[in-house]
Amino acid sequence: MADWAQRSLTGDLLCLSNFRGDSRGNSVRPLDIVFGHAASIAAGNQRMVRRCGFTQKALLATLQARGFRGFASGRRPAPFLDLWVIATPEPKPDAELRELASQHFPQAQKS
Repeated sequence: MADWAQRSLTGDLLCLSNFRGDSRGNSVRPLDIVFGHAASIAAGNQRMVRRCGFTQKALLATLQARGFRGFASGRRPAPFLDLWVIATPEPKPDAELRELASQHFPQAQKS
């Protein structure tokens, strides 16, 4: 799945229209992986709902909309596919944000 998720990413945006079949022949989209299988949810299976999932761009925009003013962010490619963000209520110099990120973010894996 991580390989499929990595290939489904285009820049900072998840290609939500890419369809893929599962082992039972059902249609599964990246959107279903992030938020839950839409057909199951529509059929009343609320346990399939997932309430998570951000792209880097969306996470930063959400934090900014909530009043944060200083940001450092990073992401790692497969096999990790994770996002890391430090947000501060007041603006900080880039050097200070980079220092905070180096203390808290995982180091990028070199291939």
